[in-house]
Amino acid sequence: MTIPAVRKLLNSKLPAKPCKQVVFRVHNPLWSFSPLSTAGAALTGGRFNPKGLDAFYTACDLMTAYSEVVKPTASGLIEPFTLCSYQVELPRVLDFSQDDEFFKQNWRILQVKKLQSRGQLLARMVVEENLANGILVPSYTMKSGVNLVIYRWDASQVRLYDPDGRLKKIFGDRFTLE
Repeated sequence: MTIPAVRKLLNSKLPAKPCKQVVFRVHNPLWSFSPLSTAGAALTGGRFNPKGLDAFYTACDLMTAYSEVVKPTASGLIEPFTLCSYQVELPRVLDFSQDDEFFKQNWRILQVKKLQSRGQLLARMVVEENLANGILVPSYTMKSGVNLVIYRWDASQVRLYDPDGRLKKIFGDRFTLE
């Protein structure tokens, strides 16, 4: 039942459209030396990528990026983080940002049970069938927030904004844009 429902929704969004915008990403400072990395998402899986599938999670506004990652403690304190912005220019993006109800599943529990959520099934279809570079999806934490999950891109399509080279200065030879 799930696969036909995902296929029906996917087909209703075709064809993919170009996407040109600024997006944001919050990084744990321990991993900020690689601001374009998809390694963590591929290793653990995510709401819109099963384990083993690379995904670059971004948010379409600052507050959504913040809310997706930063979790204040009971005292109001937050752990350190690094916020980066990127200029994105992708030729093919599918928009599922208004389909919040469809993706309301506890993907973590499904993943523990060795099942895939609707979002993970969608990601696999998009990537395996080469239907788009990424997808716009509703935020899990911000009611009106939108995330852009990118699966395929080249260096000219996703560019870190760091005009002074601050991350390179901090991380030196460890810094990478791969």
